[in-house]
Amino acid sequence: MTPKVLVFDVNETLLDITALEPAFAKIFGDGGWVREWFGQLVTYSMTLTLSDVYTDFFSLGESVLRMLGDIHGVQITDDDLRAVRAGFATMPAHADVATGLAQLRDKGYRLVTLTNSPPSSGGETPLQRAGLGEFFEREFSVDTDRVFKPATTLYRHVAEQLGVEPSDCMMVAAHTWDTIGAQAAGFGGALILREGNAPLPAEGTPQPTVVASDLIDLVHQLHPAGPTVVREQAVGDTDDLPSLRSPTMRAIVIEKFGGLDSLIYTDIPKPLPKSGEVVIEVKGFGINHAEMHMRRGEWAEAAEVSGIECVGIVDSCPGGEFPLGAKVAALMGGLGRTINGSYAQYTRVRAANVAPIGSDLPWSQLAALPETYATAWTCLFRNLNLTSGQTLVIRGATSSFGQAAVKLAVNSGARVIATSRNADRFAMLEQLGAARVEIEATDLATRLAGGEPIDAVLDLVGNSTILDSLDMLRRGGSACLAGWLGGLDPIGDFNPLLRMASGVNLSFFGSFVFGNPGFPLSDVPLQEIARQVQDGELEAQPSRVFSFDEIREAHRVMEAGEAGGKMVVVID
Repeated sequence: MTPKVLVFDVNETLLDITALEPAFAKIFGDGGWVREWFGQLVTYSMTLTLSDVYTDFFSLGESVLRMLGDIHGVQITDDDLRAVRAGFATMPAHADVATGLAQLRDKGYRLVTLTNSPPSSGGETPLQRAGLGEFFEREFSVDTDRVFKPATTLYRHVAEQLGVEPSDCMMVAAHTWDTIGAQAAGFGGALILREGNAPLPAEGTPQPTVVASDLIDLVHQLHPAGPTVVREQAVGDTDDLPSLRSPTMRAIVIEKFGGLDSLIYTDIPKPLPKSGEVVIEVKGFGINHAEMHMRRGEWAEAAEVSGIECVGIVDSCPGGEFPLGAKVAALMGGLGRTINGSYAQYTRVRAANVAPIGSDLPWSQLAALPETYATAWTCLFRNLNLTSGQTLVIRGATSSFGQAAVKLAVNSGARVIATSRNADRFAMLEQLGAARVEIEATDLATRLAGGEPIDAVLDLVGNSTILDSLDMLRRGGSACLAGWLGGLDPIGDFNPLLRMASGVNLSFFGSFVFGNPGFPLSDVPLQEIARQVQDGELEAQPSRVFSFDEIREAHRVMEAGEAGGKMVVVID
């Protein structure tokens, strides 16, 4: 079936109940008790419905919590009840939810919710507090019918209110009992495999129409799609006029979104010259996590030829911005996203996203520079305005981006404090020039307190640490958020008025802006960086070098977390 309406469960499907673990750890000594409590809450909600009795889900939750306390000899105080109720009303969204909902909405599905929770009285709903309210046409509560899911009347009532047939609807839930009830009412059922949930393989039981690992996977299964195909118009592509055929090139294309086997080798038309753009004969390119996400279909945009950066030789340049045969680097400008990228013998990119990089360095070393060093340099010397003698903290310093930032900062005369989650990597960071290395944790500001003033922080861990980064800065200091090694979960309840110290600065940088007005790639001294590498002033040796025929192995190493630095592919 192809649904028109997706009806989402809220608790655990969209909102993460593990956010309640600290409250349950305080009550029972173990945060894992939240699942015991939630399971009992669902059980007794069904019991009340079967017994023609009703009380709202929040009140029932408090009663179940008291019951568990009595069973296990734990006194439940009014403060405990308030903490759990407040936590239940302010749970954050799972990391995949906002992206998945946006993609489903963009595909044309109507999105609504059906929750066991009662409606909010005059204030924001839990979905609105989690930043998800904009995605939904309606938020239905079982409180209207005074029965709990999976009573079939609830699902039919939602379809009726929306003016559609039950067969036009699909229930999206992390609980098999919810999909069973919806399917018994004529809905389709999509089971989202949140932790602790799985299909019920019972004979005669409706099985989910779709089983998905998360909402992004659900998008792919409901709306099978592949990357955007960007092909040159064939000129005289006919057997009768072979001299007029468009020249072809070898390329690695994403045949479909998925695993390593999605990357295949084929011949496609070579990009043709175009005014304001540069055709580059690709000699090497870096391997980036963005390309892994594009291959999986987890990126908002993906061209069939991936690759967001390259180095090579100018093959054609109708506008004259670069001479033919010049060595250049190219970065972003839609590469691998909206236009074919660098996983090919040739690519074409806007001139604003190309920079000269004349050097006698081998292509393997030049290929390690563009994205990593352009981004690190911009963060350090444009966003943070780093100068010699300043003290800089680099969080997430063992990533290829982090290592490049350490090298550039040390070369500029800054004193670098670097962090890593792994103490085994300390020696490597010290060899790069870090004056001090610390274990990465959210209390780093406390551990650095009382020492030297911190002038700047380059935070590559992300939203989970940026507030701690702001806490460690001196007055006038700056933090730059430029990576998300710690995940994409949003910063909860961030109020600058209450949370930021006066006189500190927060900025953000994403390399996708290169080539846009105000961010020309020519602003980055890639030529000078290459000279420093060639003269031995800066070390930029790639951690692994692969041939063009080894792209699947390169992606495997990246996915396994075995890169150990910047990996590159060289085209002979």
